[in-house]
Amino acid sequence: GAVASATMLGDGKADLAIIRGDLDVPKNAQAVATLRKNVAVLWVPSSAKVRGKKAPAITKIAQLEGRRIGVLGRTQANVNLLKVILRQYGVDPAKVEIIQFPANEAAEAIRSQKADAYLAAGPVNSKITTDAIAASARDGGTPKFLAIDSAEAIAQNHPAYEASEIPAGTFGSAPSRPEEEIKTISFSHHIVARRGIAE
Repeated sequence: GAVASATMLGDGKADLAIIRGDLDVPKNAQAVATLRKNVAVLWVPSSAKVRGKKAPAITKIAQLEGRRIGVLGRTQANVNLLKVILRQYGVDPAKVEIIQFPANEAAEAIRSQKADAYLAAGPVNSKITTDAIAASARDGGTPKFLAIDSAEAIAQNHPAYEASEIPAGTFGSAPSRPEEEIKTISFSHHIVARRGIAE
């Protein structure tokens, strides 16, 4: 993964690496190209339940305190991303239960109602994210996307992130998911080279 690539480059065991832009970049590295842009997608499945009872509807990030949040992917970087978002909205990350799922188990975890809300980070056209959101549509319901309206402030305080948008219908069009464009944050994956390597 990106962490191992950064370590190998930093240790001089690799000349090129793909590194996630919100991770620490080795001092001996320089970016040579941006590979892709990734967006954070935060949503609540339709008919979310808490301990067998219908939970109060989650319509904004500030309401996530005391809830379980599923994070797609095993990288700590996705958990760190979630914590940045939560802190921006005054939610203490210690007051949420964060559950990580391997990407290949995400859809099943969502169908099994393992969490109250989910975070995915990846390219806008990610099949993993699209499948996870589709699994969130229970009994014909529509998942609720949580806009990161403070994206500009997050980008100001954390330069690895940029304010971005997810266009309406990105994750399906019957019905449109999301129904309208939503604000979010994004970060890039970069191709980096070890400084001093011959061109």
